[in-house]
Amino acid sequence: MNTNACIFCGEIRKVYAKNNENQRTSDSQSPQLSYICEKCLWEFWLEDVQGRLGKLHFFKGILGDMKNIFDELNKNSALNEMDTEEEATEEEAHDVVSTVNHEEIYNYLRRFVIGQDNALKQVGFAISINNLIHEKKITEEKPSIDAKAILFIGPTGVGKSYTLKCLANFLRKPYAFLNCGNLTAPGFVGGDLESSFYDLYISADRNVSKAENGIIFLDEIDKLASSNFQDDRISQMSKAAQQSLLMLIEGCKIEALKYRNVYEKSVSINTKNILFIGSGAFSRLEKIVSKRKARNRSTSNVFGDSIVFDEDLISYGFLPELAGRFPFRVCFDPMGEGTLVKILEMPNSPLKIHQKYFTEHVVSVNDGDIYRKLAQMALQQGAGARSLWSVVHEYFRLKISKGE
Repeated sequence: MNTNACIFCGEIRKVYAKNNENQRTSDSQSPQLSYICEKCLWEFWLEDVQGRLGKLHFFKGILGDMKNIFDELNKNSALNEMDTEEEATEEEAHDVVSTVNHEEIYNYLRRFVIGQDNALKQVGFAISINNLIHEKKITEEKPSIDAKAILFIGPTGVGKSYTLKCLANFLRKPYAFLNCGNLTAPGFVGGDLESSFYDLYISADRNVSKAENGIIFLDEIDKLASSNFQDDRISQMSKAAQQSLLMLIEGCKIEALKYRNVYEKSVSINTKNILFIGSGAFSRLEKIVSKRKARNRSTSNVFGDSIVFDEDLISYGFLPELAGRFPFRVCFDPMGEGTLVKILEMPNSPLKIHQKYFTEHVVSVNDGDIYRKLAQMALQQGAGARSLWSVVHEYFRLKISKGE
C-alpha cells in the first residue's frame, strides 16, 4: 500500500528532499500513517459544519414552536386568572358575610382541641363580633368600626397553633404564619414578610380577594416586648418594630413575593380586612397580672381572674396603640395530666399512630397505666402536648429494642 497516496482520492503526497542527512530515517523506523490530502480534509470539514448547522436550525425551530405554545398558554392562563378574580370580586361585593354563631364555632373547635373549653368560648365570641363588624362594613358606606385582632396567650404546647388551623378550616379561610422574631426597626429581615403574605396568596389559590380576607398568625409576638431587652438601643428598636406591626394591622399595601425568587411577579395585597391573630407564651405576664390584681381587688372580682387588661400588656413592654389593637385576649390553660391522657386516647394521637405503624413488631401496650405514665413523662419535659410525640416514640423504640 502506497502511504504517500490519499486514501480517498489517490492523490500522491509531495515529498520534499531533506538537506540534513542526520534527519533522515529509514522506512522501517518511520511510522506508517495513512495520508489524506488537504482537499479531502476540507470537504469533510464542510460536511461536518453543514451537518451541525442543520441540527442547530432544526432544534432552533423546535424551540421556537415550543416558545409560541408556552406564550399562548401563559396568555390564556392570565386571562382565566383575571376572569376568576373579577368574578370573585363581584361575588364578594354583592354577597353579605353571613354571621357565624359563637356556639357553632365552639362546638366545632372542641371536637379537635382538648382541655381548652374557656379559651375556645372566647375564640367563638371574638370571631362572631368580627363577623358582625365585617358585615357592617359591607352594608354601610362609611363604617365606623374596624375589625379587631385576637391575642392567644399561653405556654408552648397548649394548642394555640392547632386552634388556628381548626378555626381556618371551619371558616374556610386561607391562613399563613408570620414569625414576629424577624421583625426589626425598618421592617422585616430578609424576605420573611413578603414570603408570609405570598404563602397566604398561595393558600388562597392565587386569588387576591380571598387572600385579603384571610388570616395571618403572628407567632411569638411576645418577643417584640421592649422590656425583654436591657439595652436601651435595642429596646428602642423593639418599639420601632411594634410600630411596623401596628401599621400592618391597621391596614397597608404589601408586595407579596416568594423569598429570593426573581422569576415570580410580586402581588399587591391590602391588609385592611385580614384577621390578625397574635400568639405567644408571655412568660412574665402572670406576675404582672397578679400585681395589678393586688392593687385593684374590686376590678378583679368584677372581670374574673383570666382577664388581661391593656395596662398588663403595656407593663409587659407593648406600645399602648398596639395593645389596644388586640382587644380579644384568649388565655389558654397549661396542659395537665388528665388533658394529656385524653389526647393520647384520641384516634389520631401519637400513641395510636405508633400502634398502627409498628403492628408488625407486635408492641404490647396493654398496660392499663400506660396513658398516665406517658402523660407524666410528657409533663416532665415541659412542652405540653408537643412532648407527647418524643415520649411515645422513645417508648416504642425501647420496646422494640428489648423485643417486648
